[in-house]
Amino acid sequence: MDVSLPEVARAVTALLDARSAGKALDPAEAARRVAGTHWEEAMPAVRAVCAEMAARGEIVVTQRGLTVDPRTVRGTFHIKRVV
Repeated sequence: MDVSLPEVARAVTALLDARSAGKALDPAEAARRVAGTHWEEAMPAVRAVCAEMAARGEIVVTQRGLTVDPRTVRGTFHIKRVV
């Protein structure tokens, strides 16, 4: 399944906007929003968008409370808006 990076970026932004400040987002939520039941296929696009957003300083990507690189992190990670 192909999803566009702008579509993924809109999903990440909308989901973060719906959360209280400081609350984290599971990136799989964004993948589900754009790809439905095929969400796992959208995860590479979600990671790419997260990497771009983190590089611009819009979000921070964490794993077990530590900031990580979304391009190389393995396993579950979370997205937070930079406050």
